[in-house]
Amino acid sequence: MARLNYFNIGDHFSEYHRKFDGLAGLDLDFIEICKKCQEPLAMFETAVDKGQTYKTTTVTEKIARACKVPSFLVFYTPGLAHDEVTQFRIKKLTPAESELRVMEPLEFIKMLKILQERHSNECVLAEVPF
Repeated sequence: MARLNYFNIGDHFSEYHRKFDGLAGLDLDFIEICKKCQEPLAMFETAVDKGQTYKTTTVTEKIARACKVPSFLVFYTPGLAHDEVTQFRIKKLTPAESELRVMEPLEFIKMLKILQERHSNECVLAEVPF
């Protein structure tokens, strides 16, 4: 955890816990979960794309390994609308690292849907056909 928020002011809790020496905490950026059983399916470390090629992902990778799910680094380009992303650059971190690659928004959503579909075969709360 950075001692100070360098790029913008965080929420009250984010600013509060940074005041104390000897503590280290961070937020989890994005976790795709099963919509039925809430099991984690993948962990994502995210950042606004400013052309960078690196962001520290150590804790995200450790948590993903502990949960036995893949982890990814995602740089995203915001659109004009508050809820719009126009492009992603994504890199798989675990279990095996990949190169950064450009991904269109619908391709990213497709990837998330594939994670859901793969898990649905083993989901304990999936509907059992009769």
